[in-house]
This record gives sequence, C-alpha cells and structure tokens, in this order.
Amino acid sequence: MSRRSPSTPSMQQPVQRCRQCAVCCRKGGPAFHGQDRHLIDSGQIPSEHLFTIRKGEPAHDNVTGTLAPAPQDIIKIKGRGGDWTCTYLDEAANRCTIYDFRPMECRLLKCWAPEALQAAYDQNRLTRRDLLASHDALWKLIVDHDVRCDYPTLQDLVKRLQADPGDEPARRRISEMIHFDRQIRQLMGERGILAPERLDFLFGRPLTSILAAMGTRLHQDADGRWHMPI
Repeated sequence: MSRRSPSTPSMQQPVQRCRQCAVCCRKGGPAFHGQDRHLIDSGQIPSEHLFTIRKGEPAHDNVTGTLAPAPQDIIKIKGRGGDWTCTYLDEAANRCTIYDFRPMECRLLKCWAPEALQAAYDQNRLTRRDLLASHDALWKLIVDHDVRCDYPTLQDLVKRLQADPGDEPARRRISEMIHFDRQIRQLMGERGILAPERLDFLFGRPLTSILAAMGTRLHQDADGRWHMPI
C-alpha cells in the first residue's frame, strides 16, 4: 500500500521501505478480515465500494500466485475502470486516499518483508454473514441466491458441456442460473430496494462475468435472456 509521503531512511543504517510505486494497489484491493469490520459498519468504507468473491468462485491468490476456488466469502475493495486497480488509489500521485483507515492487509503489506501478510492472509476473513445475518429478509435472499447460483454446480455443468456440447439439460440449467442471477439484480434495482452499486457486494459478481472470464461463450437474445450457444 503506497504511503501519503515517503519516510527518510536513516543515513547511518539504510532501511527497506515503501517506494510509493503502487504496484500492490494496482494488483487489486485488499480483502477484509474481522479486524476491519468497524470500517464497513461505520461507513468509512461503504459497501458500494466492495464486492464479494463467493465460496467456490475461481479466485487468484496474490500470495501463492495460484487460481483456486474460494474456500469462503472474500470481501474486497472494488477496482476501477474495468481493471483491478484499487478504487482508493490516487493514480496521479500514487497515494492511498484512505491511508489513515486502510484495512489490515494494507497495514501488513511490505513487499520487501511479506511474512506478516502471508501469516494473516487467509485468517479470520470477514464474510457477508458477519455483516448481514441480522437483516433477516435480505439475508434469506442472499442465501437463496447462493443456493440457486452455486459455483460448484455451475462449474460441473460447464465441464459437462465441454465434454459434450450436445448436453442440452446442462445448457438449459446454466441458462436458468444466469437468468435468475440477472433477474434478482434487476428487481432489486428497479424497485429501488438496493442501490445498483451494492449488488456485487450482496450477490457477488454477475454469473455472466464469471463465465466469460472462464472462457465460456455466451449469447443474449432479443428478450435479454442469456444462453450458451452450441
């Protein structure tokens, strides 16, 4: 995490320190841990600036450098402009605009000494349940969406189609999942129930985006429904 102003190294004993290159900030915003909950509860970091990687979603692990299904919710700060650059990075100055109340991962990150971040990286991660379980109606809606748009099921269906492009039941089931995911987002926005900016935090990223990232071809018909072409 880039600092607001560089520190002056000791003339007697050179030290390694942040160079304000902002490379870490451009690789994606941090994930949230239990220690960060107050930042969201207080509104210092609003949910409109967050998104959720849901359990089972293919996710890149910046520490191990691998791509693997997320073992649980991972709540992260959104990127901007279609890339992963943290929305709170002032790109012109390479400075963090929330430096005084940055999340734990940013506080621990030292590119020259990654051990502290590596030790805490997958510990005590904050989940949507931690933040939303007391909101009964909304939480039930989120649980229903998670069940009906389950990532392990989606990945199994995609594998079936890759093995047999003529597997119409798999194709139809994927289309139903995409349609449900799209409809619930539209319904929440059109009725003014939820701000559109909050939807990626509450329901994760749209299935169409995830499937496209997996290299799966999609087609939208005249009625706005998404399909997987043969």
